[in-house]
Amino acid sequence: MSKQDEVLQTLEDYFAAWDRGDVEAGVSYFAEDLVVHMGGASKLSGEYHGRGDFITNWVKRVEAYTDSWTFHGNDLLMAGDDGVALMVHEQWTRGGRKVMCKRLAVYKIVDGEMPECWFTDVNAAEVDKFFDEID
Repeated sequence: MSKQDEVLQTLEDYFAAWDRGDVEAGVSYFAEDLVVHMGGASKLSGEYHGRGDFITNWVKRVEAYTDSWTFHGNDLLMAGDDGVALMVHEQWTRGGRKVMCKRLAVYKIVDGEMPECWFTDVNAAEVDKFFDEID
């Protein structure tokens, strides 16, 4: 298996975990020293340092704030030996509100783990407004 095939297999397994709602399996792909660069202007924007920081201060906050969080596939834009760029489609609901996020995501993948990720929402204003009351 080529290095690029390994990267793509890791990504496929990662998204399969999220698609089945297995958050624990999904976050297991994050390296312990993970760095996440989250674009936007919401309370969720900024940098997260360490798997625990990202899980506690982004993943768990989104889970607690939303009624539902579903993935609607992704479109691979580019793949290399150490990472991928893709468009991820996520939907969140809260009460009678919902937002379909169109997120450009770049995942660096090394030895089956993700040590660094960059995210920016194409519809950032809409996503930021949805999360305007998050704690």
